[in-house]
Amino acid sequence: MILVDATCQARNIGALYGLVLEGPEVPEPTTIPSDFSPSSVITCEPDWTDGNADDTAVWVETHREGDFELVLRAYGEDSEPRDWSCHADQVIPPTVWLVNKQGNGLRPALPQTACGAYKFDAITAIEQLPVTNRSAREVAVTP
Repeated sequence: MILVDATCQARNIGALYGLVLEGPEVPEPTTIPSDFSPSSVITCEPDWTDGNADDTAVWVETHREGDFELVLRAYGEDSEPRDWSCHADQVIPPTVWLVNKQGNGLRPALPQTACGAYKFDAITAIEQLPVTNRSAREVAVTP
């Protein structure tokens, strides 16, 4: 299992949303190992309602703690076998970091439907956890 410092500033995370971030690249989302025990979660996502939509966006980092039973159960769902005859138009889910007590994290892979739509049960479970910290900063949009 590859654990790294959880960061919302990674270049490859920003690129998913068309944002310019200056941090190091981080590993791609993966399955959650059975011996990984999260103690907190960090979500990273743009807020397009603030900033100048042509040049900047507000990048929001939210920290939460609580009971991870529902979160882990939702991430543990299998993705459906991919049906390449269909596709899903959808919003990009927030980037999620599950973080252990040592402060190391991993980005869990969100299960998908046969047409490639994300199953948002894990995100819904995360949003039910209490917020312990939230920060926002303006970042550049990719030209």
